[in-house]
Amino acid sequence: MKYFRDIFKDRDELSVRYDQEDKAIWLYLNPKDRPRLSVELVNNILEVSKAIQRYYENSVVLDKFPVNFFVVTSQTKNIFNYGGDLGYFIKLVEENNKDELYRYTKLCVDNVYLFNVNLNLPLETIALVQGTALGGGFELALSCSTLIAQESAKMGFPESRFNLFPGVGGYTFLARKSGIRVAEEMIKRGKIYLSKELLDMGVINEMVNDDEGVSFVKKYMKKQNKNFKSHLALLKARQIHMSLSYDELMKIAKLWMDMVFRLSKNDIKAMKRLINAQDSKNINNSARIRTYQDRRIFFDESVVKAERRKKERRSA
Repeated sequence: MKYFRDIFKDRDELSVRYDQEDKAIWLYLNPKDRPRLSVELVNNILEVSKAIQRYYENSVVLDKFPVNFFVVTSQTKNIFNYGGDLGYFIKLVEENNKDELYRYTKLCVDNVYLFNVNLNLPLETIALVQGTALGGGFELALSCSTLIAQESAKMGFPESRFNLFPGVGGYTFLARKSGIRVAEEMIKRGKIYLSKELLDMGVINEMVNDDEGVSFVKKYMKKQNKNFKSHLALLKARQIHMSLSYDELMKIAKLWMDMVFRLSKNDIKAMKRLINAQDSKNINNSARIRTYQDRRIFFDESVVKAERRKKERRSA
């Protein structure tokens, strides 16, 4: 059980739940203050992904606690994630700290790459967007195999307002989903789109009524679990066809990093205005979405006892 329990360790900026019925791990973004991709949060996300990989590689109870789906969503009401930590970027620019920006950017790329290749495991990554997803938050959602959004959700890349572009997969994922023309138009305009528009453009996979996101995801997983092997084969075929490389993501990310250190004073001012606007919205909307499970894991005590007996036999 060790490797399974490792997935659910206490982490400051997210919480994790296991749904045995649907064979799913739910990852809830739960930032301490402003809902952005802080260094701590991107570290936490990567830790969970790596822990799931270790569970697959080492677990003797995978048949008892299967994981067919890895769902990422948010516990901040009406906000999925505002994206990169703009205040942190400004600080690094002022300090000319290129090494630290590289470390942060690589962590982000590691996350979206793993999500896009389904952690290189026989499972499916799903993003459930129930609110606003901007910049890096939108990139994280786009990196998943399936993106499900509630009707009132809003998504987009505002980076063009301060002379940047989405640097950790946005171009790559959009171009593969909807084509180069759509990707470049969305990035250049800096517009925030409604779910219906994104559905029509082929950017998201499903749009559902507000407050029905979780129930829809559960229905989706139940349906796919009936023929999961054939479902996985289709996901793998798509992955082969798209042929995403980690090197491509890092090359584009390095272009983005170079641009960060060429930001003008006016660009920095525009970033600060966006931070202030987002902070104002967050103060007025600090409620949390209650997770639909009260306990992190539903353990089968017979499995726990069987594993304990195995350990006792090995040590005898």
